[in-house]
Amino acid sequence: MENEIKLNYREVAVLMGQKSTDVKEEIFASFFVDEAKITLQHQMTIEELEAYYKPFRSVDSRYDGRGSVEIHVLLKKPDYKKHLKSSSFVKTGKFAGGASLFLKICSEEQLKHISEVNDSWKEYRKSIKRQAAQRREELKREREAA
Repeated sequence: MENEIKLNYREVAVLMGQKSTDVKEEIFASFFVDEAKITLQHQMTIEELEAYYKPFRSVDSRYDGRGSVEIHVLLKKPDYKKHLKSSSFVKTGKFAGGASLFLKICSEEQLKHISEVNDSWKEYRKSIKRQAAQRREELKREREAA
């Protein structure tokens, strides 16, 4: 299932902790040789990416020898929580840039949590707007009464 996930170069950079320009120039440019310009629409599966990364070395036999990209996906899944408080997520309700990776790799339960947090931010923003509107009305009435 996780091998079917397709990632663009920004998402791979976030996943593997590399610069996006390095991923774009070294991995994606060598995979998409016929393309003149690599864009975010160019995507690779985890299986295709494994050819560019060494197998994972671990003292734990469950992980030793598995693909590095696959292990990074497993380790990265819980990290979505710290991105829920980022200003871009709070403002738009979406993950920006490489953080969109989380929408592709998270489990259904995690996606539900992301949705709930997004809904709570929306309610919070609406309540702030209501309070501001009420305050404007109060000030307007005070000016008219004076």
